[in-house]
Amino acid sequence: ITLSEKEKYAVSLENITVNADGKLGAALVYNSENIDTVSVISAVYNNGIMESVKEFSLSAEGNIDFNGYTVDKNKELKLFIWNSLNDMIPMSRVYTNADIQ
Repeated sequence: ITLSEKEKYAVSLENITVNADGKLGAALVYNSENIDTVSVISAVYNNGIMESVKEFSLSAEGNIDFNGYTVDKNKELKLFIWNSLNDMIPMSRVYTNADIQ
């Protein structure tokens, strides 16, 4: 039996978008109860070398506008969801450019 993403992970991102201006957007979904705050980490890579990293501490599910944070669609993007920057326990799979709609 193969588990769905919602059955495997406590948190997931849906509807990941990068608009024409490069603004990142997504919907944060809690697949489990008892989640207070999560850290969404955006890492941008250029030819395999990390170019920038930004952390967003989120305490509620729903649409995220990432405070106007922009990314270059031509560079590799990875989005991680951890319980915190201190513990860095993964709460979801890693999202990449392939997940951008």
